[in-house]
Amino acid sequence: MSSFVPLNVEIEEESEEEIDDSKEIQIEEALKLYHNALRLHSQGPLFYDAADVAYRELFRSEIFTYPESLSEAQRLELYEDVEDSQDDLDDALAPTLVAPVTSTDGAPSTLPQILYLAYKNHGQFILDRLKHQLSRLEIDIRSDYSRVQQQNALAASASLKLFVEALDRDESDLQLWRQTSRIGGFLGSRRITRFCLEAVLDSDENDFEAWAEPLGLEEGFAIEQLKPLLLSLEDQLSESQLSALSKRQNQSIHALRKHIDPLPFLPTTPLNPSASRPSTATETQIICIPLRTWASCGQAILLQLNQEAQGVINPAPGANYCLVLPGKELSASSGPLPKFLTNGDSNVGHNVSPATIAQESLQTARLLADRGATVGNWLGHAEPSQASPIEMDVQIIEQPQESPTKFVEAGNPVEVQNPGTRRISVQEAVQPTGLVSLPTRKRSSEAAELPESTEGRSRSKRIKARGATDPDNFRDTTADDWARWYEQQLQIYHQADDIVFTSIQRMLSTIAGRKPSDLSSLRKLIFPPQSIAADTHAELRPEPSDVAPLDLKNALDSWDLAKGKAFLNGHDPKDPAAGIGGAQNPSFTAFLEHSNQEMQQAFQIPVLSDEAGIEQFVEAVNNTWTNLGQLSFRWINELLGQHLQLSDDNRLDDLAGLRSSSYETFIWPNDLKQSIVQILVNQDEAIYTEIHAMIASIDYNQINQPHLKQHDGSRRNCMLLVQAIFELHLDVYGRITNPSSIVDTAIRLQQRDRLARWAALSSKMMNEWSEAGNDTGTVAVESQSERDLYIRFMWAYVVCNSLMEPDSRDLTVLCFQDLIRVLKDLEQEIQGQGPVKIELPNNAIIPEISVQAAQKEISRLTTMDFFMGVFSTENNDPLTIIESLEPLLELSVKHAKLENDDAPNASTLETEDAATDASPRSGEGGSNTYPDAKLLEALHFLDQGSLPLRLFLWQKMRDAYRAINYPPQVLSCDLRILELIVNHLSSPSFTESAAEIRRDSLLRWLHRLDDHMTRILSIVSSKDQAFECVNSDQIVTSLEALAGLQNLLHVFALWEDTIRVGQTPAPITQTQAASKALAKSTDKFRDMIVKSWTLQHSLLKEAMVQYDHLFPQGDGSLVNLLEHMHYALGLRCYCSLANKCFLKLMKAELEKAHHAENWDTDMAQLIFDLYGVKISSNAAEMQDHGCQSDELDRRTALEIMDLVMLQVHRISIRDLLKSDLKFTVDKMQQVIKIPKILNSQARTFNNRLVNNYLKSPINPLDLYRSLQGIGGLCGRPVDTEGFEIAARGWYFLLGHVALAKFRSQKRTAAGATDDLEIARTFLRHDLEFDTERWETWYRLAQVYDTMIDEDATWTAEKLENDMNELAVKQRKAIHCYSMAVAIATRCADPSFEDTSKMAGLYADFGTRVYASTREPFSMKAFELDDFQRHYNSRQVGMYQSVPFKPLQIYSAWKLASTLLRRASAQKPQNWILSYNLGKVLWKMWDYTDRRPHTKALHYRLPIDAFLRAIKTCPDKRDSRHPEKDPILEPHYKLVSVVHKLVRRASISPDEGFHILQTTPYACKATEVYDVTRWNMYILHVLKALRSADKANWHHRMVARAAHTLFDDEPHEPQANLGAKHELSQSIFTKTMAIQVWKPDNERAGRHFIYTGRYVRFMTRLLYNLNDKTGMELLARRIRKRSGEFVNHAGVWEEVSRAYLQLLRHQPICPVPEGLAEHKFQGMDPEIYQNNAARLETWMQSQTTSPPSLDILREAIELQKMNNKLFKSNSFEDLIRDVYAHLYDSVIPELHAEENRVRMRVDNILTNPISNAVGTPPPDASAAQGEQHRSKAKWVTNREIIRKAEAIAAQRAPSVPAKVLKALAPAPALEQGRPSSGNPNLTIIMNADGDREAGSSVPGSVHDSADDESELSEVDEAVMDIKPEVKAEILSPVYPNLISAKGGTADDPEEIDDETGAEANEEAEDNEDMEMRPEMQQATPAKESGVPTGKW
Repeated sequence: MSSFVPLNVEIEEESEEEIDDSKEIQIEEALKLYHNALRLHSQGPLFYDAADVAYRELFRSEIFTYPESLSEAQRLELYEDVEDSQDDLDDALAPTLVAPVTSTDGAPSTLPQILYLAYKNHGQFILDRLKHQLSRLEIDIRSDYSRVQQQNALAASASLKLFVEALDRDESDLQLWRQTSRIGGFLGSRRITRFCLEAVLDSDENDFEAWAEPLGLEEGFAIEQLKPLLLSLEDQLSESQLSALSKRQNQSIHALRKHIDPLPFLPTTPLNPSASRPSTATETQIICIPLRTWASCGQAILLQLNQEAQGVINPAPGANYCLVLPGKELSASSGPLPKFLTNGDSNVGHNVSPATIAQESLQTARLLADRGATVGNWLGHAEPSQASPIEMDVQIIEQPQESPTKFVEAGNPVEVQNPGTRRISVQEAVQPTGLVSLPTRKRSSEAAELPESTEGRSRSKRIKARGATDPDNFRDTTADDWARWYEQQLQIYHQADDIVFTSIQRMLSTIAGRKPSDLSSLRKLIFPPQSIAADTHAELRPEPSDVAPLDLKNALDSWDLAKGKAFLNGHDPKDPAAGIGGAQNPSFTAFLEHSNQEMQQAFQIPVLSDEAGIEQFVEAVNNTWTNLGQLSFRWINELLGQHLQLSDDNRLDDLAGLRSSSYETFIWPNDLKQSIVQILVNQDEAIYTEIHAMIASIDYNQINQPHLKQHDGSRRNCMLLVQAIFELHLDVYGRITNPSSIVDTAIRLQQRDRLARWAALSSKMMNEWSEAGNDTGTVAVESQSERDLYIRFMWAYVVCNSLMEPDSRDLTVLCFQDLIRVLKDLEQEIQGQGPVKIELPNNAIIPEISVQAAQKEISRLTTMDFFMGVFSTENNDPLTIIESLEPLLELSVKHAKLENDDAPNASTLETEDAATDASPRSGEGGSNTYPDAKLLEALHFLDQGSLPLRLFLWQKMRDAYRAINYPPQVLSCDLRILELIVNHLSSPSFTESAAEIRRDSLLRWLHRLDDHMTRILSIVSSKDQAFECVNSDQIVTSLEALAGLQNLLHVFALWEDTIRVGQTPAPITQTQAASKALAKSTDKFRDMIVKSWTLQHSLLKEAMVQYDHLFPQGDGSLVNLLEHMHYALGLRCYCSLANKCFLKLMKAELEKAHHAENWDTDMAQLIFDLYGVKISSNAAEMQDHGCQSDELDRRTALEIMDLVMLQVHRISIRDLLKSDLKFTVDKMQQVIKIPKILNSQARTFNNRLVNNYLKSPINPLDLYRSLQGIGGLCGRPVDTEGFEIAARGWYFLLGHVALAKFRSQKRTAAGATDDLEIARTFLRHDLEFDTERWETWYRLAQVYDTMIDEDATWTAEKLENDMNELAVKQRKAIHCYSMAVAIATRCADPSFEDTSKMAGLYADFGTRVYASTREPFSMKAFELDDFQRHYNSRQVGMYQSVPFKPLQIYSAWKLASTLLRRASAQKPQNWILSYNLGKVLWKMWDYTDRRPHTKALHYRLPIDAFLRAIKTCPDKRDSRHPEKDPILEPHYKLVSVVHKLVRRASISPDEGFHILQTTPYACKATEVYDVTRWNMYILHVLKALRSADKANWHHRMVARAAHTLFDDEPHEPQANLGAKHELSQSIFTKTMAIQVWKPDNERAGRHFIYTGRYVRFMTRLLYNLNDKTGMELLARRIRKRSGEFVNHAGVWEEVSRAYLQLLRHQPICPVPEGLAEHKFQGMDPEIYQNNAARLETWMQSQTTSPPSLDILREAIELQKMNNKLFKSNSFEDLIRDVYAHLYDSVIPELHAEENRVRMRVDNILTNPISNAVGTPPPDASAAQGEQHRSKAKWVTNREIIRKAEAIAAQRAPSVPAKVLKALAPAPALEQGRPSSGNPNLTIIMNADGDREAGSSVPGSVHDSADDESELSEVDEAVMDIKPEVKAEILSPVYPNLISAKGGTADDPEEIDDETGAEANEEAEDNEDMEMRPEMQQATPAKESGVPTGKW
């Protein structure tokens, strides 16, 4: 029996009897049930019933009730209250995924496997059964197709549910994901389809790019399935990613395309339904309505009409028409369905699923978008729609229908509701809800609140990070906490706004004398506190001034494309509210348009609900057989007739009885009205026919059944319908006949005929109704509706007559007067019920019927002559228009002011004002004079007229003033227009209108206000006297209007602030057009805010001028207001909007207010916003306001130069280089540029003057005079271009910045010096304008000083070859320093800053003078050899001499000490000054000490200077990095000076010891009193200093220790070895690589001097130690490192001479000088040639080389290495002498050996004759031949050298390593080593005299390798050689001989000398890389050989 371990039970140690194995038994029983079900399932369809029963039994098992068997979502729902302590249990319950096993052989052994396979196989079983059913349906199609489809859908849903449960257990089954996707597609859910396919492709990175390898088959199939889906969804981004992923797709996918569909038996549902196809002739035509709205229904009917008219659809005669709403099914009574709904199967039932209806609705909507918009456009007056239903087509399909899963249990469908889900109807899914958050399409466990799974495929990083900052994660945070948090985030914006608005309101209250308003009230109005209930807040009736802000807030919350269009486009040109007619309706035509077509009044009427009664109407239509004409009439009748009675929620109660018409009681949406008008026009004949049929039916019923009263109601309803149609046709005709209409005449005539026909019908019915009245002839008024109908008819007939007969104006006036009489009579009859007022909200030409409206029409008609004269086309003179309109408009302004002030007798004042304003003009106008009565009538008409009419008149007068070019009056008119619009937004005509109309109107008026503000700002910014015609009263009214506009616009700012902090979700647009409109709208709102604030400031400025007595403080408050405005706008990144009008205004104002507080900060922020450059020294003060910067031009750069210089002077030059101000300076210079010098003679003269001064020699007298302030150049004043720039210090700043930039760089190698050249150029430019600027001279001197340091730091080449150039630069630097000191002494400001700069000047000057006196410069700058002049003397005549005596070295030191003392006095804490002063004083003391006749200084002066330096220097070099090395220079210098003083006996050792106690490095040394122990004491102190120098920078301490050991006993071996050991510690390596670096505080070029000294010292030590190997290595290093030494030739000469002497005096083979001359002088050349040949032959036959041959080879190699650098014959002399020594030692032995051979007995007996005669040697014949050729009488030196080179070029003998080691002599230490009893060490050294021949051979350097320093390493070239070869190299016969390539002499191949030299050089280069580890990281190695490091 298999054993199972329960996952939720902790196993304890119990006895086997107590173990509960019930769970194991249950799992085992379930496993048996699973096997049984799987077996039956696999046996085919015959066993499906049994398998179904088996699966049911399986799922009744107890294992499915375990808590661990639940899914994650179910577990969370059931156990969401479990505490955190149960986490361990949850982990135990988590399933361990194992690869699923589908076969019965490998049965699952765990509970998770059983669960997974049970759900999966059960779902597969349902699909297999469905497949079998579908195959049977193909043979026997059932009649009840809809029921079959429903059953199939339920089966697929059940399978989907089971697959979901299986995937919850194991999400790695990719095939199961694809099957689930296919089922989702079959059920019509594209979201499920895409989700599952993307799950197949999902990776940890959550993008398609994570797949790096070729995809598998499942992924490839998923890609192919996903492609058409993304194409239908138009998801281009995902489609592009999928295309990139498909490139790595396996190519076999295309071959297996037929296997892509995992469930091919399921019917395929088109992902992208094709367009609607023409239907064939059927008995029933289905009209699918896209949206559940009346407008959509009308558009669908229009589309059907259009398609039938075009022949797209050909219905059968008498076809029935049915309407289908989204989400509804047709009943069977509706007749047969068309083929395109039944897939061509006529036998299918009549029911249509909701999904099919939704798809057909989508098709209809798309056709409406393409064709429906053109239907009826011929009217030419189509109004923009509020919300087009066509734009919601995507949401119709993409919104999912989440329905609960249904299982079939015992034949009955059982609904299983998923936890946490709800049913969503199609109506709810389709209905748009404004700004909504679209659900995500990705899988997300956060959305389901599930814990993150630790097994299986992990979640992507993006999903994990999605909830990191989600507020929903803060579960414990309450709403109050969030409210407080949001309030804190908004506090910064509120504070900034409060300051601005409070300042503005305070000024307004001062001017207007009114109480200022508070901005907090606006915030509470827009965002009420949570303490106020929402319903309570909604019930509060807002004030008139609060309506517009609330409307704007509501519009922003529900922003859509229609609102965006209204705000961006404003009023349509054909709209009466547009104010200005188009180009085709100027002057009087436009006036007629605005007077005839008034705006719709502010009706308190709700808008008709889109869905009100639509379902009942559709049901009623579908229940009867209806043709298309009848359908159109019934739709019109439902909307115009009395059939709609709506409840409070805009829903239909029922359809019984008579109810009011929606035409009278509701406002139609624009799209609905458009549809009604189009159907009325297109179906006019059908509607007219139906009306006549209705009338005939009523007449027939009334005749046959006269006693029934319901006939009267039917007739009255018919009359109301006819009257409504008549009025709508009247509205249409009025629109197409207005002056701006461009409708064709034929269309006008057709509409005129329709209007006449309906007018006649209405008149006929009204007459028949009137005849049925009483005998008095009055109308039988039975109800208010009948009375209203009578009045409507009379009014419409009058208007119709006026439209058809426009010339009968008098008749129209009489008719309106009669109407007034009738209305007043009715008012008297119905006393107590108020005035008679009929509102028709859906009719633009008759919006209202009342006495007031009739009087307005009469006023319009009677004042027509007046306005005709004003706008007459014959008189277009602007002056005439002004003279006509200005009195009227000014009078209207005064009248409005009186009404606002509540004047007691406004009419009297009107008359007086009219008489006052009109009578003077009556005598001037001539033909244009009007009596006062006419003016009053016009005023009365204007007061009753609409706002667009008044705006039009003001614009007319504004255009007239613009025509005469009078901007002040144009500005006044624009301000009046702005006042009118703003006041209108708080007037009853606006506030009492419907909310939707009010919001739309508000947005259009805001667009209009934006245009006017733009015009006003343009005039204000361009004209100086812009407010010339604006009086004080108008200023006040304009300010108040603008303040109201600011409050209104600030609503957007508050709303955007909440979005910015996250309190309000950002609006989400549904289309690209809506997204663009939203972006443009937000930008426009921001621009308007900026414009309003800018205009407000300009008006306040003008008000302060006109009310100057109220503002005694002047413009200071305005500047502060500007600052606060800038801050508030900058917080929201608004200030750069509106073409930067605010920033330009602020710039103009700040330029006039330099005295204002914080002026520099405000100006810096302003410049940063305008040009993107930071000119503030404090970067924290600069705020990024999100401005788009403009290009900086030269004029602006010059304007801000003073401010930039002010900011520059506030910071140091080092901080300037790091700040953004440096970038600003560079950018300004790019546009300023340097003015040319060609046109300025003064600049040219000054430039030449400076050049000549810098090239002149150094006069010592001038140097000393400069200390007294005497000196200068007589330059000319410059007043040309660039003088003001130079006077501000701009060129000096640029030069100083370039210099500081170069000096601040941490340089590790030689680089470009462009910055120095730039600095020199700018500083010279500054001197061209003024030569009396001491700081410019000072910085120029520093430039030359830096150039000298740069030339002398990295290489010694210029010190070696270009010393004259360096001397010139030194002279220029000293001249500049001298001039700077002279000018500064007499002109400098005694401020602290200048005093500090002068201290630096003195220090740099003194250091420069001292450095010029020391090596490597050595007083070159003060020499006068190049400055000799011609002189004439009586005694001598003409001669050349220097002009004056040059500066002496002691005088230079004295001058340097004076300068350094001055600098040290001003900066006593600067240790470098004391250190340099001490060095100068020491040189002066040393100079006087060596010359007794001079006045000596006291030795305490330099010591005291060094003591001050030690006292003031910091402990570490960089306080920020304490691990860095300490400063050791003053400590070492003190030790060195004291040591020299003790050695010279100037002080005692005891005194020296006490002096050195001041340095901490000598504190641990033992006190010394004796001179003999002084060296040990100094060595101890130096060791302490060297220990502190961990990086080994300070080489002088090493050299000082070596000299301390060597100087006292230079001939002692121990002293020499000790000195060499010290130098080998850090300066020299084993291979003689020199490591000398320049410390930070060492003068440039000094380390090259020290390098030469160290080489000379090491050469002496090597010579004394007889170290030939070290000498050879040193010689090779010195020869090729010419850039590391000053006077390299001299150093090489000394090394060469020592090396030659060392070779000549080798103990093993001493070579006397002149040996060759002594040996070969007088020798017969023949004998020499013979012996030389014998010597060469003998050398070839030898197995070992004699020592003299090795010396000969080294001498020849040294000669080649010299390469004529050292001009001397010493090399040839040594070669000849060594060859003579070899000749003298070998040839005698050869002769003796030959004689012995010849005297042998065997040779005598063999060849007696030849022996007797004396046979010549073997080379005799050759020698004889040579004798004939040689003509020389003696042996020449060239012949000797040639023979020597020939011998040296022979191969060295090859000897085994053991033999070489045995033959090698012992090292020097071993040769001279005494017995073990003698402890003394004996070393043979070279003395000054000749060395004895028997002296010991010095040891090899390899033998003493253990004594080398840690820096000495074995040559890398040697380390790379094989061991056997290395043994031969390291142990030659003569240990000090090294061949050309470093190998042995018996190399089988002939070695070329040059190749060998190159190899050695390469090896030496490798040795150069033996640097300290820290230096290898810090500095790269250089090929030039210059030591690298930090400087």
